[in-house]
Amino acid sequence: MISMLTRKKITLELQFRFTMRKPEDFYNVVQLQVDTLPEYMPTKWGYSEPLKNFFNPKDISSLNPKNPCNTMESVYWKTIGRNRTIGNWSIRSDVEIQSKPAFNHASTKLIVYNVPNQKNFISFLKSASLKFPINFGFIEAFTEQYKLYGSANGIIRASLLMITTHILRHWLPDICWCTVFGPDYINLFGKERLLSAPAYKVELLNDEAIFFQLTPDMNDLWDNFDTVMEMRENVKQHLGYEAFYRKELDYDWQAHPEKAGQVYKVPVFNFIEDGTPPLSALFKLED
Repeated sequence: MISMLTRKKITLELQFRFTMRKPEDFYNVVQLQVDTLPEYMPTKWGYSEPLKNFFNPKDISSLNPKNPCNTMESVYWKTIGRNRTIGNWSIRSDVEIQSKPAFNHASTKLIVYNVPNQKNFISFLKSASLKFPINFGFIEAFTEQYKLYGSANGIIRASLLMITTHILRHWLPDICWCTVFGPDYINLFGKERLLSAPAYKVELLNDEAIFFQLTPDMNDLWDNFDTVMEMRENVKQHLGYEAFYRKELDYDWQAHPEKAGQVYKVPVFNFIEDGTPPLSALFKLED
């Protein structure tokens, strides 16, 4: 029987193919979280600490991010209480690297410190991957054992687990304890290769999403670290190391954006465009 997990810093993150700039898309992402993970119901939200706006789950349309500077495109939230949680909903941001557009995925993230029900937590990852167009999703824990590996491959930065589009343009940091691959990664690896990977659980969620789970119990990330690491390596070997970070090929991706796709096998991201303006322009309240 899977035991209750009460360990620190477990991250769930999803990278979306759509912009999340349409109000209905933004609210639908929030609503799915409210419906699926009531134990992590946001208490307050805002652009930065201190978060001052109270979250109303019965009226999520009141979640209208009003940024006076029109520069921030992420809404941060937190849950106060036994199931302490922090997270954010981020629409796609548009930046330039060497005069070439490099869009970030829209995303949603939860960092939790208590998992009373592992099944519900995984269910949200799957449900979001089915309901929304995604490219990548994961559940992983920040542990002392994994810190050295995660800091090297780029998944751990400043004591946080994160996988940005910028890193994904250069390499896949690792296979996470739970991973969802969307259509651009299915095209990269091939559906049959993904479905035959040697993981504890591999599921075809739909034609555009494949789910991996390395071991039965999230506690394995602490209690059976060597087993989890072995499973990571088995899956990476099966899919092909040329897509995953390797120490011998290490380089500073921030200093060398031109190396994207030149060192590792990476996907071509096919973002869904909808012609919408930035989030700050869409969700602007009257003074």
